[in-house]
This record gives sequence, structure tokens and C-alpha cells, in this order.
Amino acid sequence: MDEEDERSRKRGFPVWAMILIGVVGTMLVSGLVAGGFVVYWMSAKVPPGGMTKASGGPAPLSSTYTREDFRAVVIGKTEAEVTTAIGPPTHTERNGGAPWWTYERITRDSATDKVDASAVVKFENGRVVSVGF
Repeated sequence: MDEEDERSRKRGFPVWAMILIGVVGTMLVSGLVAGGFVVYWMSAKVPPGGMTKASGGPAPLSSTYTREDFRAVVIGKTEAEVTTAIGPPTHTERNGGAPWWTYERITRDSATDKVDASAVVKFENGRVVSVGF
């Protein structure tokens, strides 16, 4: 090899380094885009009035209800109807024979948009008569 070829070979940026920079750059941009989607998805809020099923009925257990919507769904219902509409309770107990069901983190205060720690459903004569938060 002559001296001029040797000097031109040393002056250029190695091809492997350019490829490596391109691959790493692509991975970083892809990671940032994917991370942005995750942050957006995780920060999405439940719209006012809660989520609804396609039928327009109450939302599934995985969402939250406003206190008003939760009351509207359960008041006057039997245990079977409440379980069908909302799902099974987190805890149950009997207070003087009347069942009390507790649902955790299923309701929210529409004034503050904060999720309640629990909603307590009280049954009398086989039907829901009150709900406390």
C-alpha cells in the first residue's frame, strides 16, 4: 500500500461506527415514543359520569363510578342483581342479620375526583337500602 492510501484510510470515520450510531439512535427514539404512549395511557382519566359499556349500562368492575352513579346502580337491587351489575364485594359481614357489603376503590367523589377507600352497601329485607362512603 502506498503512503497516500494509508493516510486517506486513517482520515475517514469508520463505517462500523456510523452503523452503530444509527442503530443506537433508532433504539433510543423508539424507546422514547413507546414510553410516551405508556405515560399517556397510564394518565388517562375516567370521563365524568364514569365509563359505560357499549349497551349504555354501568361500567365494569375495573373502572370507578361516581357516588351518584353507584347509588343509582345498586339501590333497590337484590344481592344477585348487585353482583351481576357491579361484581362480588371485597368484604361481607352481617350486622344484626342484615348483610353489609364493602367494595374497595370502586367509587369516586365527583366534586374532588378522588377515589373513595370503600363503598359500603347495606341490605334490608333482601334489597339495598343505603350506601355509605
